[in-house]
Amino acid sequence: MHKWFLAAVLAASALTPLAVRAETTSEMLFQHKHWEVEVVGFDDGSFACLAEVDATSDSFSIWLYQDESVKLQFYSTSWDFGEGETASLEVAVDTLSPWSFTEATLLQSSVFVDLYDLDQGKTFVRQI
Repeated sequence: MHKWFLAAVLAASALTPLAVRAETTSEMLFQHKHWEVEVVGFDDGSFACLAEVDATSDSFSIWLYQDESVKLQFYSTSWDFGEGETASLEVAVDTLSPWSFTEATLLQSSVFVDLYDLDQGKTFVRQI
């Protein structure tokens, strides 16, 4: 599973930018069990690779942008953070050691974490 996910992420990051469109478009690249990986084109001509596990009311997403930046998104319909808050959080994946993140952005029903350290981002994505 890890090899297929990484191959899809690498393929999406190597794609040329999509043409400028009036709306966001996406194309499914890979699907396995609960994971879906797609390339998303934005109306400004930029694009990203999105890997997501979606359980209707809760989801976990990894966004990989064409500049190689990585953003994590945790979403739950049971959350209502409002706007403009930040927090520190710890993420535990399976039996791996927890990851600590500072300055996560809280926005309505989502928590966003920017992985500014490219090596840290790649390591996190490989472990997922």
